[in-house]
Amino acid sequence: AWQPAGVTAIDPDTGAASIWSKDGAWIVPTTTVLVVGGRGLGLTGFAPDGTPSWHAAGTSSVYPYAVGATLFVPKPVKRHTIVTAYSLATGRTLGSRFQTGNGMRPFSGVTQPIG
Repeated sequence: AWQPAGVTAIDPDTGAASIWSKDGAWIVPTTTVLVVGGRGLGLTGFAPDGTPSWHAAGTSSVYPYAVGATLFVPKPVKRHTIVTAYSLATGRTLGSRFQTGNGMRPFSGVTQPIG
């Protein structure tokens, strides 16, 4: 069965470790927030000190990525993709778009078509 690995922060100066999330399967680091999520886990935004800032329940995703102040969360639907945009500051849904085909995936800081 699929098991998420979780997210643990380690202080490079002291070596102290703290568990931020036991359920996270992926992270998207940005300058203002660290977003943790995974299949069926929703999204959680953490402040730089590890405090949860917001949570968006019920979101499942593949290859999430951030551009500016927005988190883009693609979700495959059969042979197509639904991309939902979230505010990195609040976790609020900004909009959603259905894309035919396999959508977009970030590659080296820019988005590239896949499939």
